[in-house]
Parts: sequence; structure tokens; C-alpha cells
Amino acid sequence: SRQVSFCAHAIQSYEEDVFIVPDAHEDPRFKDSGLVTGPPYIRFYAGVPLKSPEGHKLGTLCIIDTKPRPQGLSLKEKQNLRELTQMAMDTMIHRKQEMKRIVEEKSRLMACAAHDLMSPLTGIQLNLGLLMEDESFSNKLDSHQKDLMKSSLRCSEIIERICKTAIENFRGDLVTRSKPKENNQELVDTDGEKGLVTISDLVKNVERVVAMYPKNVPLFIDVDEDVPPTIASDDLKVRPACIFDSSRTLNSILHLYCATSSCSVQ
Repeated sequence: SRQVSFCAHAIQSYEEDVFIVPDAHEDPRFKDSGLVTGPPYIRFYAGVPLKSPEGHKLGTLCIIDTKPRPQGLSLKEKQNLRELTQMAMDTMIHRKQEMKRIVEEKSRLMACAAHDLMSPLTGIQLNLGLLMEDESFSNKLDSHQKDLMKSSLRCSEIIERICKTAIENFRGDLVTRSKPKENNQELVDTDGEKGLVTISDLVKNVERVVAMYPKNVPLFIDVDEDVPPTIASDDLKVRPACIFDSSRTLNSILHLYCATSSCSVQ
């Protein structure tokens, strides 16, 4: 527990930046700790909190010994421990910045790719729309071919929304990073309204898209009676999960069950 945790006391200590326990066996705070009475049999402890640039204490860099050190640490040893702690914190900060840079670069590449896809996608949607409005062409199609045309148009609309979402998210990130933070508060999106997904439409769209996959198994979609007609969610996130899971099994009967808490595939 935290009451007998060396690192917890080091983080909560405000007396000195280096928290030292010369002999844990003689210290009433730690003498009954399992780390003292059992492996690793700590007798001496010295730790320095790892502080983030914002002043948050994330943990400690510490040294332990199985023998007590009544004299504690010398000034040089304390300084060495402080410098090692700062080196560890600098490494953590560098890794965080590097990960952030990688994520931002991926987001930029996705936004650029989405932007480049919009022009040919617009041409595809225009051609599909013209074909569906052409009565002479439509009269030559059977019901299955018409469903394929509708499914293709619907898929193109989904791709368009994905592209626009990727572009808008990237632009939103740029705006967020350009705005200053006030009172050390993180910028929060005040628009907490979620989109609504109609379950019946979701099921129809999944059936249409999965029907285009070559497969040798039947597909059954069962909606639990407790599932409401609409749910607050993002259909762009719900649909890919259902389609991906439902299209990977090709050698057995597949059932997709929709429940109020989650969607699972067996």
C-alpha cells in the first residue's frame, strides 16, 4: 500500500528533493513493509521524484541497498542522483515529443491522401449518379444489379465522409495547437453532441457491403430485442468494425449479434 511505499513517500515529501531512508528496519514507516521484512530486504533507500515540465511528479528514480547506510548520501552522491533523474526525465520528454511528432506526421499524411482522393472520388460519384438517373440504363438492370449500384454509391459516400473527417481532424489539430492554453487548462471541445446511428440502416448497410465479398458461407445478422432503434455513436467507427470482423471468417456459418453494450462476432 502507499502507506508503506518508499516511492510514495518520496513523491509526497516536500522537505528535500532527495528522499533518504538510512535504515528502513529502524524507520516506523517502513519496518513492517513486506519489502523490508521479505525480498528484496530493503534497508537503505534514496529516491528523487521524476517531475514533468508542468510540475507533476510521475514517479521516482531511486537506489536501494540491503545494508543500512547511517550516513546517508554525500553531497556528490546526491547531485549524481539528481542528474541521473534529470537525464531520465529528459529521455521521457524526448520520447513523448517524438511520439507526438510521429502521430502528427501520420495525421498529415492521411489528410493529404484524403485530399488527393476527393477529386477522383467526386468523378466516381458523379458517374454513378448519372447512371442511376439514366432510365434506359436502369431498365436493363435486374434487382441485384440495382442493389450493387446503390451499394457502390453508398460506399463512395462513406469514403467521402472518411476523407472529409480525416481532413477536418487534421485542420482541427492545427487550430488546437495554434491556440494558447489559458489557466493551464487543456482545450476542450465544447460540442459534446454525438451522431445518431439507426440500427436498421446499419444492418442493411452491413448486409449490402458484406454481400460484395466473395464468400462461401451464409451471413446472419441478429439484433437483440433490447437494442434501441437508434444509438449515440459514430457510424464510421461502428461499421468498419462490423464489416472487418464479419468478412474474415469464410469457412463456417457466421452470426453477428448486436447488443446494447457491444457487437460481437462468433
